[in-house]
Amino acid sequence: MTTRDVLDASLGATLAQALVTGIYASIFVETIAPVLRNGHQKTLGAALILLFCSIITSLGAKCKLVRDRLVFDRKDLDTATLAIANASYLVAVVIADFLLVYRCCIVWMRSVKLSFIFSLVLLAECVYFVLDIMPQGYLPPALAETSQPVFNFISLGVTVLATTLIVYRICDVSRRSIDGGSAYRYTTEVVVESGALNSVMLLLTSILLIMCTGKPLVGPTIQAYCYCLGISIPITGIAPTLIAYRIATRRARDEKRWSQPISALRFESTSSVRTLDDAAPSEA
Repeated sequence: MTTRDVLDASLGATLAQALVTGIYASIFVETIAPVLRNGHQKTLGAALILLFCSIITSLGAKCKLVRDRLVFDRKDLDTATLAIANASYLVAVVIADFLLVYRCCIVWMRSVKLSFIFSLVLLAECVYFVLDIMPQGYLPPALAETSQPVFNFISLGVTVLATTLIVYRICDVSRRSIDGGSAYRYTTEVVVESGALNSVMLLLTSILLIMCTGKPLVGPTIQAYCYCLGISIPITGIAPTLIAYRIATRRARDEKRWSQPISALRFESTSSVRTLDDAAPSEA
């Protein structure tokens, strides 16, 4: 890839990231107000604010790197700015994964087994997060080269697994629910509350990364990877923020509705109908 191609890919990816970050900022503004008004969601509000600050910091660092290349024509990237961009992105990924896992545990009625499995995986993710943000020279070369790919793999696994479990749970509860609701409401619940948007972007970015591995840095595949990577950063914040918005505005099912036995509701409804039917002839 020539220098011009590198600049075009970097500039285009940064512009795409800025555009999607603007959309994310508008969603965040609409979400944080009802979250903070609810006194029981202070932890969620703090996590969303930290997530937003991390993504904005990542965008600011990326813009500075592009400015240094285009305006000041610097050949070497500023290592401090590059470290800030990388660390802020990793912080956003960790926060988003924790929020998605927490929602998954709520949907699955705080399953002990599920919580234990996710706790182990998130612990491993935090370990590799610490390894990734450590300065160069503190880790063996082999570990330094593999720490971030392993972190990305763990994050991808957590996101896809949590999304799949949430989608399955929504489909199962909606199928057995008496008031199933409209198709639009069902589709919105599946797409928004499962974090599917983040999972799709992570899968696409991972596929492009695999396609680029071991090949010269030329062609549209590398450029597509740069664009997807830039867009995936704000989407990391959009997915959990949309979930929080539905929770704060009471558009999502509360914890009682997830834990309520649907079969018991059907039984009680059927019993009441039979009682009325049996009572009707006697009253006549």
